[in-house]
Amino acid sequence: MDVRLAQSQDIDQLIRLRHDFTLEDDLTARLVDGYETACRTFLERALTGGRWRIFVAACDDEIVSHAYVELVDKVPRPTREAARWGYVTNVYTVPAQRGRGIGAAVLGEVTTWADRAALELLIVWPSDESRSFYARHGFAEASDPMIRRLAG
Repeated sequence: MDVRLAQSQDIDQLIRLRHDFTLEDDLTARLVDGYETACRTFLERALTGGRWRIFVAACDDEIVSHAYVELVDKVPRPTREAARWGYVTNVYTVPAQRGRGIGAAVLGEVTTWADRAALELLIVWPSDESRSFYARHGFAEASDPMIRRLAG
């Protein structure tokens, strides 16, 4: 198994995995027209821009797990150096590979990278089922942020 940053040749697999992840618990969900094109455009930008890091685990060139991190720049303060934090999202391991430590290896790579990049913190909005997974990797419960749902 190889844990690494995603590359442009991974885009087709990442599109398929995003589809599988989304429909895993709801096979009757209505698919959005143009999903593949929109996802491809997003991934091309994510892989060439500076805001996203996509970590993948591959076995024999097949991606079996991934985690996305969006970098968020904080507004500078006059009393300290500018800081960044990371939003961890789209963490997924294909069902046949779960329970083998692959997701843990990917998340471990994320946290190691975040430490080296001197991020202030990582944030994740976990499902109830994944809370213990994140806790095992140093994430702690925090007060929920206040949110305002918008039409989009």
